[in-house]
Formats: sequence, structure tokens, C-alpha cells
Amino acid sequence: MLIATECMHRAEECRRLAKLSPRAEDWGHFLEMAQTWEALAKQRQQENQWAETLALADAIANGREPGHKKVA
Repeated sequence: MLIATECMHRAEECRRLAKLSPRAEDWGHFLEMAQTWEALAKQRQQENQWAETLALADAIANGREPGHKKVA
């Protein structure tokens, strides 16, 4: 699964390619792809925040220090 930083890197690459494109049609497609990569990055960031929140809630509910794994 891609992480947010990888998605942002791909968005930057699309913007770079747009600048190099001689045809306006291609330029527009690259910018559209960049926006899609940026939206995916935002989604990944939100998913990561949600996962961190769930892990914290689980740690609190089970009387553990946040960030420590449960020892069996």
C-alpha cells in the first residue's frame, strides 16, 4: 500500500511532467493526475490518523501505555 509521502512524490512528478509537455492536452492530463495523487495522499493521512486514534483508544481501554504492545 502506498503511503502519503509516496503519493505526494508522484503528484510532484506529474507536475514536473506537465511543465515538460509540449501539448496543452497532455499538460492538463498530468495536472489532473497530480490532483488525484494529492487526494490519495490526503486519504492516506486520514487513514493513518484514524489508525493511531484506534490504537490509542485500545491502549487506554486495556490499561496499557500508549505506544506499547500487549505482551502475551
